Amino acid sequence: MTFPCRLYLFCRTALRLGLACAIGAALFGCASTSKMSKPLNDFSAITSDSTTVTTAVLTVVQSVDQESQAIELTREPPKSLKEGIVQPIFRPNDLLQRQLALQSLATYAATLKALATVDRSADIQKSFDSLKTSLDSSANTIAKLASGSTMQIPSGVVSGIVSLGSILAKAYALQEREKAIRAALETSDGTITRICNLLSSELRPGGAIYDQLKHDFNTQEEAADDKYQATRKPASETEAKAPAEAKPPPDLTPVFKSFAAIKTKKDYCLALLNSLAASYRQIAQVHTALKIQSETGVASSAQLRQLSAQIDNAKLLNAQISK
Repeated sequence: MTFPCRLYLFCRTALRLGLACAIGAALFGCASTSKMSKPLNDFSAITSDSTTVTTAVLTVVQSVDQESQAIELTREPPKSLKEGIVQPIFRPNDLLQRQLALQSLATYAATLKALATVDRSADIQKSFDSLKTSLDSSANTIAKLASGSTMQIPSGVVSGIVSLGSILAKAYALQEREKAIRAALETSDGTITRICNLLSSELRPGGAIYDQLKHDFNTQEEAADDKYQATRKPASETEAKAPAEAKPPPDLTPVFKSFAAIKTKKDYCLALLNSLAASYRQIAQVHTALKIQSETGVASSAQLRQLSAQIDNAKLLNAQISK
């Protein structure tokens, strides 16, 4: 083959490759990942950790509440044990509502990560289709569970979950990765802030979950004190009647240990709820920082580090409770 022919074939091949790259750039760019891939990956991991710890602590809250109700029933025993005499703060429907809301938040963050890292547009489309189906299903289920709920999830969470799926689906239609990420972050920011604030409002002091848990632990502390008074009273009466023949005082060590265990668990649980409340407020702030980074390039790394430290603290507190 002559040199001009080889040159012609080379140029034609180069032109085809250039055209392919141009098409790839139009469909989320030639680059295999987005410039937002690192922060969105971190955001997804942190959000997942937060929702996992919150789901675990909600189960602890339910358990503590049931224990306190059992104590109150022993003070005024009912004539018979019937269904309905125990009314925990969380019924199964209440827990499921919050678990689905937390999963939806984590799913949203994971889909943003996929948008920034998956190279093939078909895979990205699959992620978006799956996300919208998942979020719509979660919202519908939460709405259905409300009928059997005693402590319905804060108003606005369900509508927010539905809008997240629609927002990301519209962002994908832009067919450009960076623009799609920017559109998703910009349009979702208010919704994420609202959902996070609603979740946080139940977990911080003054919130329904925090205050109920504090009340439940106070009930357990009062029961421990009642046991302490009952244990030491006979010894005091005996000493008063016949000091010389008084029996050795009862061993109060188990009572002290029981009270100390309740107090320690109370402190850790309330600190954990407060830490998680702060975490959700920070998740909203980090999302806003990610939105700004997608628009201006200003890094969100400082906010992500602060959030990561907050989640690490929550995980440490949760580990102490689990011992």
